[in-house]
Amino acid sequence: MIGHGRRLLPRIIALAIPLAIVAALGFGVARPLLGGFEGDAQDLDRSRHLLDGYQRIAAERPALEQRLALLQQEEAASPGLWPGTTPALATTGLQGEVRRLIEAAGGQIRAVQELTPSAEGGFERIGLRCDLSLPMMALPGLVQAFDAHSPYLFLDKIDLHAPEAPTKSVPLLAIRWEVSGYRARGPT
Repeated sequence: MIGHGRRLLPRIIALAIPLAIVAALGFGVARPLLGGFEGDAQDLDRSRHLLDGYQRIAAERPALEQRLALLQQEEAASPGLWPGTTPALATTGLQGEVRRLIEAAGGQIRAVQELTPSAEGGFERIGLRCDLSLPMMALPGLVQAFDAHSPYLFLDKIDLHAPEAPTKSVPLLAIRWEVSGYRARGPT
């Protein structure tokens, strides 16, 4: 019997070594691979969820484009209003036009300060405070250009200073005023 046990032990060891190798491969290689497949399944679920969201957003596009077209038609129907999807864009357009009109009249802008937009009625008031110099004889033409402008321009808080002493050159006025306009209020 003792001889039988000695012959059995090498066989058990011979079987145990391949089993140990298979177990090591199972835990060292196969298990991480299976775990990777689980991670891939979670990534796939996340991707499907994101795709569903994108498809919902894409489905809303025609309605949003139709709403934008309607808003653009309403804006075009009001020629006295300043265009711009935001107050900042409308104020930029206002500032460019004011600068163009003043320079066309021979004036020069010294400083410009943007005024805080404010709600008035169903509109939004945008404006600038301007310091400028202008030849005295050009003032009536500039005021008339502002009055005839479309989109509409409004002058407020006008402060004029003429030179006190006569000069040989064309007298320049120092002017500070607020120029404003109105834009359609965006959705709130």
